[in-house]
Amino acid sequence: MLQIISGKFFEDGEIVHNECNGVLYSNVAFHSMHPIEYENIKINTVDWYPGYPCYVISYDNCIEHTHKTSILVKIGDNVVIEQLKYILSFSLNAIFDESASVIENLCRRGNAHDNYISSYVTETFDKERNFTREDWEYSIQFYKKMMHLARDEYKIVMRCLAAYHASFSVFSKDISLSYSILVYALETLSENFDEYTTSWSDYDQNARKKLDALLDKVENNVEKTVALKAKAEQVQVLNTNVILVMDISLSMNDRPVCTDHTTEKEHRDAGCGKRGDTWLKKDKKINIAKTVINKFIDSIKLPDQATTDSSIIEVIKFNGWPDVVGEASNSQSKSDLKAKVNRLGATGGTWYSRPLAMTTEEITKLTKERPDNINIVIFVSDGEPAEVDKTIKDEADKLKAVPNTTVYTVGFDADIEILKQIATDYGKYRTTDQASSLNTIFNEIVDEIAIKTEEKQSVSGRIELSNVDLNKTNKVVIKVNGTAISADKVQAAIVTENSKYYIDLNKLNLSSLRDDVLIEYFINE
Repeated sequence: MLQIISGKFFEDGEIVHNECNGVLYSNVAFHSMHPIEYENIKINTVDWYPGYPCYVISYDNCIEHTHKTSILVKIGDNVVIEQLKYILSFSLNAIFDESASVIENLCRRGNAHDNYISSYVTETFDKERNFTREDWEYSIQFYKKMMHLARDEYKIVMRCLAAYHASFSVFSKDISLSYSILVYALETLSENFDEYTTSWSDYDQNARKKLDALLDKVENNVEKTVALKAKAEQVQVLNTNVILVMDISLSMNDRPVCTDHTTEKEHRDAGCGKRGDTWLKKDKKINIAKTVINKFIDSIKLPDQATTDSSIIEVIKFNGWPDVVGEASNSQSKSDLKAKVNRLGATGGTWYSRPLAMTTEEITKLTKERPDNINIVIFVSDGEPAEVDKTIKDEADKLKAVPNTTVYTVGFDADIEILKQIATDYGKYRTTDQASSLNTIFNEIVDEIAIKTEEKQSVSGRIELSNVDLNKTNKVVIKVNGTAISADKVQAAIVTENSKYYIDLNKLNLSSLRDDVLIEYFINE
């Protein structure tokens, strides 16, 4: 219900407002002259209440009136307060409830044999604590993330928060039941969200050491399969149908970000907001995006004369409505497309379903024209869409159903939950919160598209670097389990024999089958 009254699922109907109030009690106090604001909810402290700290909740239980609506009935006030109780209890590490007597019972102290939960979880049920501004800020961010979840994910997390709260109430009567409820919550979260892949280091240390000792004796003569990534200095995308979908809504123009750091947080941390040379490095997001996109267009290798198996790139702009900016299928039209991108301005709102539908039409057309090419879509936005998640997901599913199509999504200066649902998988979602700049993200995408990784088995512990660029052997990178080893060790492992270049895994002590090894090097162009 909290997520519904936030307006997340409203479309273009009339919004009917209902100002409502509720009360929650807690064991932790906070004194403030101003309300604490959780987007559409305000929390006021009651300083004069003689018992446990009391908080008055004010919110708008708004309802959308559409052409399908005949009678409007305001419901769900109790659910709003209940769900807020769960969020506050968890995010503030305290206990909130509609009843002061519940708070009193849970915070009761006694002897160990009395089995009070407050004797085991002291901080959560401490009656002498006071909330800080930092506590509220953390809670507000948690609330925002909850509201931005997809509807099904929101329901799952809310069930787990309710279970967490319920485990307190039954603790004094049945510790085993309280424990079981918490296990249920953890297993539910793990089943629905845990994408963690276990590694050798996750296993019990004592057992691992014994096995390591045994494996080290038998693996030294076993050849290892490693991943090889051979790339050119100028990476270019070949045999690909590419569509760039670019957000040009007003928010792309209203808040400058730093060209060095992209995100506001990185900009502040680097001190770029201070007067000085770095102040001049700020630019609007629309300009940064145009620069990066034109650089990406340059990475697409186009012939002088287009053929049915050469690459093609198309740019679609969108705000409330989408439109095709242009396309390039040969070297001459590439310059024309970049000029059109440079002329783009930013205005309007943000809708996702319409540009997704247009992208599906366009990529389907390109697939028919160039059936042997792979399809790549890159969807870039800086803000939440003003429409229902389900509509967006339906259009995204249609796009991803087009054969041989991979969809990348990019949250520019924002971590946007729905973009994760639009991408082919979570690994194809990027945000500038994860990278130093938008340019870095596009370079990563180009590498993924253009540079193929092959597996190769060592011979006598050696891996041949075929067609290696002899002038760039100092740029060879070796990553073990995702971590790059030092350049000195890499250079020491490069050996030559009969005019061929190899990486000697034995010199790096990498003959173990347990290690995942990736070797990156430059080839002659």
